Amino acid sequence: MVRPPIRSALLVAVAVACLAPPALAQPIRLAFDAGASSTSGGVSGSTCTDDPQHCGPYRSSIAAQAESPGQQFSRLAFRFDGDEACGVAAPTAAGDDREWDECPSGPLLRPHRLEASGQPGADYGLKRLRICSDGQGAGSLAGVEARFFKLPHLGPNAPGQEVVTRSFERDDCREWGSWSRCPAGTAAARITIHKANLNSGIQGIELHCRSVGVYTPRGR
Repeated sequence: MVRPPIRSALLVAVAVACLAPPALAQPIRLAFDAGASSTSGGVSGSTCTDDPQHCGPYRSSIAAQAESPGQQFSRLAFRFDGDEACGVAAPTAAGDDREWDECPSGPLLRPHRLEASGQPGADYGLKRLRICSDGQGAGSLAGVEARFFKLPHLGPNAPGQEVVTRSFERDDCREWGSWSRCPAGTAAARITIHKANLNSGIQGIELHCRSVGVYTPRGR
């Protein structure tokens, strides 16, 4: 049987241990799974539907660097030349610039920025995206809605699965396309931009998804 003085000492030791800072805790970051293959999340666009073959033949890609921590997209920016989108930037959470740019050298409209938070970190990933078109003929991009999910993804409606939605609509936004969706456990590692030709607007945007795993820095 523990005597009262000893029991009091044990309670004080436990209380001190609970108040001590977690000095030994290791910071955890997120990385793409090196063994995972890229899968398409479908194409968003009025004429693209879910089949990339319905889009124009002109395509460009923005790719993150796989197998490294923080290499998923947590920010997007779209630049316009008049009524046509001519530049798409998708910096990674680790701060690496990834950009598709066909804008002329003249003055451009102010870019539309979509960010998971004021200070995006490696814990957000682009999971869903859809575009709005002007509704004229093949249509061209006139708005974007993006959803960034807190990582890692535990499945639909998992506890603590925070979702941040960001969007913009220009005056000529008329028709929203279907969602390009990354499945649970993945985030966008590459963005393909679909156009009918070099001089036309963006018809569709396609997300390519890779598995996201937990990465712990060494030496901590």
